[in-house]
Amino acid sequence: MSKTRMSTLSDGTHAVGGVVGLRVCKHGQKIRYLMRWSRQGIRHDSYPPRDISITRARKFSAEFWYTSKLS
Repeated sequence: MSKTRMSTLSDGTHAVGGVVGLRVCKHGQKIRYLMRWSRQGIRHDSYPPRDISITRARKFSAEFWYTSKLS
């Protein structure tokens, strides 16, 4: 998903693709990324740092996903 595509999305939470559990939350003109996963039946949410690119969000989420599976 590109930055242009994200600007045309309706408000709400949408799957990004490329990394399991990575979502984009859009409210008005604000865009924030969200990582969502579950462990032992409990859903967890985590937000990468604000104001990062989609590429960095994917990398951050992939690293987070990999390290969380190791523990």
